[in-house]
Amino acid sequence: MVEDIGQKVRKIMKLSTENFFKKERLIKMNSNKFLKMIVIICLIVGVVGTSAYAHRMIVDEPENGEVQVRFDDGTVAPDADVTLYDEAEEVILEGQTDQDGILSYDPAIEPYQVVASDDVGHRAVWSSDGEGEGFFMMLPAWARILLGLAILVFLAASMMFWKQKQSVNN
Repeated sequence: MVEDIGQKVRKIMKLSTENFFKKERLIKMNSNKFLKMIVIICLIVGVVGTSAYAHRMIVDEPENGEVQVRFDDGTVAPDADVTLYDEAEEVILEGQTDQDGILSYDPAIEPYQVVASDDVGHRAVWSSDGEGEGFFMMLPAWARILLGLAILVFLAASMMFWKQKQSVNN
């Protein structure tokens, strides 16, 4: 009878060891698939994300009676519609930029807020109190993409850790 119990214990231990290594192999296989998926997502975000952020419109701070509207890749925004507002949000001036992306106005005017837009749908806001664009949008495109990827990798790693913990507990 003692021998039967010993054989049963050895059989259970052997099955437990085999199951453990099967689970470990399964986790490694899922990790490889996960890493491949992360690489594919990074490539997609890198290719699509770069083109999507390549032409973010920016309004430079007005000075000496001129305001320049440009894109974040350095090109100017010709024929952009520009509206200057005072502190009471009343329109001071409306106009279009020239071929150099500049709108000239009377230097005596002190705009509180400048809003620029174009026919394609770009829109940018400059405000003397620093409002308009949030911190995230003030970052260069490469930094926004890198931050987004870091968040995705962190979330994915957290999920992997959680799943491994769940599989060990089961």
